[in-house]
Amino acid sequence: MKKQPEITKATKDRITEAFFELYTHQTINKIRIIDITNKAHCHRSTFYEYFVDIYAVLDYLEKRIIDDIIHNIDLTYNISLEAIAKIYQRNGKYICVLLGETGDPKFLSYFKEALYKPFLDKQNIPDNGINELIYEYSLTGLIIAFRYWYLHQDICSLDKFLEIMQKMIQQGSISLLQ
Repeated sequence: MKKQPEITKATKDRITEAFFELYTHQTINKIRIIDITNKAHCHRSTFYEYFVDIYAVLDYLEKRIIDDIIHNIDLTYNISLEAIAKIYQRNGKYICVLLGETGDPKFLSYFKEALYKPFLDKQNIPDNGINELIYEYSLTGLIIAFRYWYLHQDICSLDKFLEIMQKMIQQGSISLLQ
């Protein structure tokens, strides 16, 4: 008997969200499959229909975010602040946890790597050490600054944040310190 795709996706998403709720408060090595299945209201066997282990759930979540980033960012132009803001508006709660204290240390690398080669190819920029250094510095700073803003939105509005970031890019951050 074949399962209905909508039900399959809903179950997989429910397991993923249950995992994520636990992952926001504890490291992956402290999460048990029984905790996920209890939270997702499903049987252990259902978990194993979709995932081989807890790390597979994390991998699925990370790939889902990276796929969303790749499919929704316009690499034909410079990666704009607005494009990164949209990524955070859709996936901010996940990105902040994945980059946070209980998160996956490799996720920042996945995030940057997902954009690096396509960006160079679309921009016709040579892949060399200097360009990689500039890209690494620029994108890491932007990703972490967006994470900080996302977690502290009471500091300023998104428009004000984007304005500040644009000025930092154009004038340097030291010139903006008050």
